Amino acid sequence: MASEVMWRTLKKLLEKKPLIVSMGTVAASGGYYVASPARRIFALPLTITWSIGIFYGKADVTELLTKIGVNVEFRKTTPHADAESLYRGFTGDERVELQHKIQQFYDVFLDRVSQGRHMTKEEVDAVGQGRVWAGQQALEHKLVDEMGGLRHALTAAREAARLSADTPVDEYPPLQTSILEYALNLVGVKAGMGMNIGALPVQVKELLRGVAPLSLYGEGKALARIEWVPLEDTASDDKE
Repeated sequence: MASEVMWRTLKKLLEKKPLIVSMGTVAASGGYYVASPARRIFALPLTITWSIGIFYGKADVTELLTKIGVNVEFRKTTPHADAESLYRGFTGDERVELQHKIQQFYDVFLDRVSQGRHMTKEEVDAVGQGRVWAGQQALEHKLVDEMGGLRHALTAAREAARLSADTPVDEYPPLQTSILEYALNLVGVKAGMGMNIGALPVQVKELLRGVAPLSLYGEGKALARIEWVPLEDTASDDKE
């Protein structure tokens, strides 16, 4: 549901502004669901791009409770009111209905991806069904558009919005608490309060020493961005 809500919001955004997505280390199923409406999707060669699929289940602790002498009684008004309960397994007809529900969710997922990637649902299903792809494989299967990182996505976003190459970047949502303030809050010290550093535990002082330089910079501002640069294959053709 969270992915669907974000997907709809991004679809509305796309009606007014270009939407460019940069995938980091992992774009899990919900992450790819959200990314699917983008005009362009960037991924790194080893970005875990997965998975167009739905799974569902629950734990059944019945035997565990039996071993420790715990009994559970149910009071219900309909036969399947406790279908999601951890205190019994699924019945046969509940499994059938569960499979039906999962298939419905999966069909919606296929539809969302097919719209964004301009593929048929059958083409998406052929690379879906829960499969996990690395970024380079995802490119070959048309699940992403280009190999590149955040820097490349930002350049593409500026170009799509017809902005200059040096247009500053705003990051949202803005951080409400700096790292230094967070560290102080861990030990119950509020900003603006008097504080005896010497009275703090050694571990806390080490933490504060590490994050103190970050308090000099504005909140939510990246200090560096890692670039991804492809290397040409210089290996000899006759090398075994």
